[in-house]
Amino acid sequence: MVRPHRQLGSYEFGSRLALESIAKERVRAILKFLDMRGIPVSNDERERIEGCTDAEMLEAWVMRAPSVETTAELF
Repeated sequence: MVRPHRQLGSYEFGSRLALESIAKERVRAILKFLDMRGIPVSNDERERIEGCTDAEMLEAWVMRAPSVETTAELF
């Protein structure tokens, strides 16, 4: 069985496991950026970040996380 490939940035992945792993790392990076900068994250905001499965949205949040002053600016 041939799996369809997905493009993520300049990388192509045919494995759902690889895509899930990348999403988890992006979530981790977002939360780490916010924590290191002392930006509080409510339970609802954490659930929203951790529950996101949209690769493009997660990438956008990763890019924004280092410069936001509040989590509201992230979304």
